[in-house]
Amino acid sequence: TVMTSTHVRALVAVAASARLTRLLLTDELGIRAVDQVRAVAGPRLGPERAWLLDGLECAACGGYWLALGVLATERATRGRPIAGTLWDVVAGALAVNEVVIHAGGRLGDFDGPD
Repeated sequence: TVMTSTHVRALVAVAASARLTRLLLTDELGIRAVDQVRAVAGPRLGPERAWLLDGLECAACGGYWLALGVLATERATRGRPIAGTLWDVVAGALAVNEVVIHAGGRLGDFDGPD
């Protein structure tokens, strides 16, 4: 079976979703952003709805919503010259970055998650 551009875009979407999930949950930038969202939104949500923010620190929850967004934007930009190219560049960069981080971690080239 020959890999089509649809297969490649699907693989890129998977890796981009993984990178965004890692960014949200383990990278210093993501952790700071989540802390800021909690600080601002927590008091506004009140104690009865504060559980909604727990999804920001859950790999399954946050990863699901990020993957849904990646897949939705991939589908929405497919066949559109400018938007599709932008998706290719951004998602491709996230995907390559995820592969490099993963490989570097396996090879022992990185000392931490960020």
